[in-house]
This record gives sequence, structure tokens and C-alpha cells, in this order.
Amino acid sequence: MYKEFFNLEDTPFTLTPDPRFIVFTPSYNEVLASLYYGLENAKGLIVLTGEVGTGKTTALRWILRRLDSSVLAAYVFNPRLSIDEFYHHVTQMLGIKDWNNKAELLT
Repeated sequence: MYKEFFNLEDTPFTLTPDPRFIVFTPSYNEVLASLYYGLENAKGLIVLTGEVGTGKTTALRWILRRLDSSVLAAYVFNPRLSIDEFYHHVTQMLGIKDWNNKAELLT
């Protein structure tokens, strides 16, 4: 509908956010710069929160596509994980071997 009406080459509104359609406002640029700086400079755990539809997922996907290949990043998209599920998800995304207990994880 949008594509034909506005004579667009691609559909701008899909179920999965597409970073190609970011509107780079000053506040959005600040968020992207902060995320990029934190990840590139190994500043530890970075949490991005916000209301539904504010561009969190799009910002993260945009940043993750631009990170140096040496940067390890884990994108946790499920807010309902238990603490053990959270640890497993993050360690898998970072390529850390399986662990049986928290003590083993920390070694």
C-alpha cells in the first residue's frame, strides 16, 4: 500500500525493523553514538530501554552491523528470561562454552 502510493522502492513498515529506514534525529544520533562508544571501548554491560516503537531494536541492529569484527556483543531480545536462561543466552552468543553452574561460568 505505502510502496505503490508513495512510489517507493521498498516497503518501509514491516514486522521486523529495518535499519535502512532510520531517521537520524539529533537525539537518535546521541543514542547511536553512546551505544557505539560503549561497545567499541569495552565499557561493559550496556542496557537500552524505552517505550514500544521508539527504535530500540532498529538502533541495536544498526550498531551491530557496524561493529568491528573483534567486538563481542550479545543482543538479548527476550525480557522474560530467567537469570540462568539469560546467562546461557549471553554465553552462547559470545561463543563461551557450555557451563553447568555459575561457579564454572565465572572461571
